[in-house]
Amino acid sequence: MSKIKIYVISGILIFLALSEFIFLKLIPSNFDLNKYTPKILSILQNQYNMEAEINNVNLKTFADFSIELEADKLNVFSENKQILKANQTRFRFYLLPLLIGHLNIKTFTSKDLNVLIERDERGLYNFKKIKLPKKFDLEISNANIDLTQYNINFADNFYKNSYTLKGDKIFIYKFKQNKFIDLKIKGNLEVNAKDLYPINIDIKTKLPLNKHLEDRNLKLNISLKNFDLNILQNYIKEYFDQSLKILSGSIDIELKTQNAKSKNDINLYTNLNNLNYVRNAKEMSIISNGIYEINSNFSTNNNTL
Repeated sequence: MSKIKIYVISGILIFLALSEFIFLKLIPSNFDLNKYTPKILSILQNQYNMEAEINNVNLKTFADFSIELEADKLNVFSENKQILKANQTRFRFYLLPLLIGHLNIKTFTSKDLNVLIERDERGLYNFKKIKLPKKFDLEISNANIDLTQYNINFADNFYKNSYTLKGDKIFIYKFKQNKFIDLKIKGNLEVNAKDLYPINIDIKTKLPLNKHLEDRNLKLNISLKNFDLNILQNYIKEYFDQSLKILSGSIDIELKTQNAKSKNDINLYTNLNNLNYVRNAKEMSIISNGIYEINSNFSTNNNTL
């Protein structure tokens, strides 16, 4: 290695070491932010069109140039409606990317989380009304997200429907887009305050899935019972298939993996009840009356189905 490269590398290492030393010395490792809370709330209201209530806020610093904010209680309001309520919340992010408008989340944990997502009669979502900086980017890749006792509400005034996903746990571990996902969701989907659909999802796999079916750590467990397909009709037509005219019926899905020494067994059970799927008349129609069951078993060996 040439002397120039040695000097450059040494200079970079010295700079990083000094920066870390200054960072840790200037900002205490545990810092009480409560006396600054009024200023924080003022910034949220004036710059981002949000109001908030925060109790017992603390800040922690770490050697990897990350900062963690802790709050016992957090309430956020927008346009006189509460859009977020959370207890025992911890939010850790990296400082340096934030300086250029890039929020890189490392950890987000919360208990008793309540979120309101609302769409008005024109189809505009409430979170799009929040005034964020023009150069703002959110990054959740490689983040750990752990939500306990959650309640996520979606009030869709555009289609006159309401949805509530609530349950005990949502856990995402070090998600990497197009590379890796470890996801657990346990709860119930409530539609229009009357229909309840149990949901249980436990997925752990490298991505893309079709290239890692032989992985010994593969986990694909999904359970959805008696789900009304009509719930999806408007959204599939709006975002995926504008030719869709009718989607109705109900479906049960049970997907499980069993790991063996030389292969993965993937068991899929699907129950279709009175399926009615119609696109434009000249394209495709699938109409069935009664119950149709599909049982499938796949074995993976050397990445082959």
